[in-house]
Amino acid sequence: MATREALDHYQRGVHARSAREALECFSRALNLYRRQPGSPPPSPGSFDRDILAWMTKACLAMENLSKVIKLATEVIDYDGPIDEFSVQCLCYRRAARRQLGRLQEAFTDCLILNQIIPMNRENLFVMQWIATEVVVSFAKIQKELHVAFLAL
Repeated sequence: MATREALDHYQRGVHARSAREALECFSRALNLYRRQPGSPPPSPGSFDRDILAWMTKACLAMENLSKVIKLATEVIDYDGPIDEFSVQCLCYRRAARRQLGRLQEAFTDCLILNQIIPMNRENLFVMQWIATEVVVSFAKIQKELHVAFLAL
């Protein structure tokens, strides 16, 4: 059971006016929750996974993409069944990786999502976008190599 103080910080985070304020509230709630004696280990659907998912969303809003990937991975890597937190954070991680140009990892996240939610229109669109990016990048490299070869 979460302490009253941790729950208060959690509620402040949910209703925060900015992503930064929300992140501070959620971080405080998570620290308070994890420090309480007898705190259960993280499990699917647990309070700390909920907080981590909210923190991930706040980091995405602040465009702190490396933190998004770290937090989302922490939520996704818990043992247990796939739940709403896992799917939500998988989408956030996919978006962050895509924005950072880590296309192969983003595409892997798409494949995982496609196994969880087959034929999801948004996910299929993202997969197509990434594939197009890879083809365009490859074409640019091929053209640069051709120009360099001609210069020899």
